[in-house]
Amino acid sequence: MLTNSHFHSSLLGDTGNFSKMSVMGTRIKFILVLFAVVTSVGCDQVSKHFAKSILQHSVPLSFFADVLRFHYAENPGIAFSIGSGLPAATRTGLFVVGTSISLTLLMIYIFRSRHESTSHLLALSLILGGGMGNLLDRIFRDGRVIDFLNLGVGDFRTAIFNVADAAITCGIVLLLFSTFRPSRKESISHELNP
Repeated sequence: MLTNSHFHSSLLGDTGNFSKMSVMGTRIKFILVLFAVVTSVGCDQVSKHFAKSILQHSVPLSFFADVLRFHYAENPGIAFSIGSGLPAATRTGLFVVGTSISLTLLMIYIFRSRHESTSHLLALSLILGGGMGNLLDRIFRDGRVIDFLNLGVGDFRTAIFNVADAAITCGIVLLLFSTFRPSRKESISHELNP
């Protein structure tokens, strides 16, 4: 027969194990997010430094039969220079303050939510890291983002972009993939119950 104290100690023991598992999960989540964000921001900022020092005063450089171009640009807007004609105060409100709030909310969501898969968590982390890379530019470069990459064939070309934009794009693609891919539980359930 279980006494009341045995019941409480066994319950607390289970809770202790649960909290250890939860802490370990939180640590792994933190390490994955930190790695993705630091890698994204670091690669972005280093590549922009080299782009500014090497490409700023040169003609565009072309590689691989013009599939890849290095073309330096400073963009006060977002993709395709959308919003670049807005007044400076409006751009600051939208692209600095608005982005800061959005990234803060994304960070809270990342750490407060349970994620179905590592790929889902990695996708959100890449979006966060890319957003932070471009936000740093806007804060320290008078509201402008350094872009220098361009891909395409002939007249069919991307906008000029940077490593942060690539991280955001990869994050969005991975997020869509992880969201619409059937979960492992659903796959096993479908195999067992056709």
